[in-house]
Amino acid sequence: MEMFYILNDISSTPVSTQAEAVCVMETFVNTCVKIQGIGFKNIRHKHKSIKNIALTNQYTVNDWLNDKTVPRTQKDFLLTQLKIVSPHIDSKDISTHQDYEDKCFVYKGEKTEALGIAYLYNTLVVSFLTDEKWDTPTLKVDKLDKKTEKIVENIVIDRHASSPNHVEIHRRTFENHKKKHGWCGERNQPNESKMYCSTQEEALFLLNTAVKHREDGLCNYDPKNERFIIFPKHLPNTYHGYHYENNHKDLKDTQRGISPNLQQKLKNRMTNIYHLLT
Repeated sequence: MEMFYILNDISSTPVSTQAEAVCVMETFVNTCVKIQGIGFKNIRHKHKSIKNIALTNQYTVNDWLNDKTVPRTQKDFLLTQLKIVSPHIDSKDISTHQDYEDKCFVYKGEKTEALGIAYLYNTLVVSFLTDEKWDTPTLKVDKLDKKTEKIVENIVIDRHASSPNHVEIHRRTFENHKKKHGWCGERNQPNESKMYCSTQEEALFLLNTAVKHREDGLCNYDPKNERFIIFPKHLPNTYHGYHYENNHKDLKDTQRGISPNLQQKLKNRMTNIYHLLT
């Protein structure tokens, strides 16, 4: 199962000149190459076709693809290696989430569906670097009540990239630290907790969709094995992992466990992701 990342819908605003547009596309392609290198293989967006995006008022992505001054390698990446997956982003992505059907997401006064979806799925966002406001590895977004248009929550998209320099910050590497926890529910060492994932790819998928847990780790829910999973950090950007056995006392522990509210959010979110990708 391959995790997707999201194209920021409100970053694709036209720039002034064709030369600027060519630079925007070069940066975008190089950023996506880096993103695929850290485990996010597919991209979702709300446009009917990326080719129709206007880079200037008179120069589209399709024009860029036909521009003889653009290197062939950049065009080939967009045409053959950028894996665009369905379904496209639309308002249903948000409204089908319980507690979000009457909410909308706004960034600096502009409504956005893509950033809301990235938040709900806890995935990475890529932006066109069309404005300096996108030159940041995190984004602060307001969640609004649709009826009152009042802010109900300030949220942070903590994995955002508009240039290759941002991407490495968001890398998460899975490593079976000291080979303690084994695979497929088998213990490598006595009295150690079990890891139920069967492959590195499964573990990395759960790691890339995990949320912060306590001071130095992440946590998630694993629908396939119907267990919560913990990812302690043991090196910069590097984690190992193990599953909590169902009803284990550590799961309910106020210091080491996962709060009931977070448990429910993780279950709902990961169930939605699995439903979307399978």
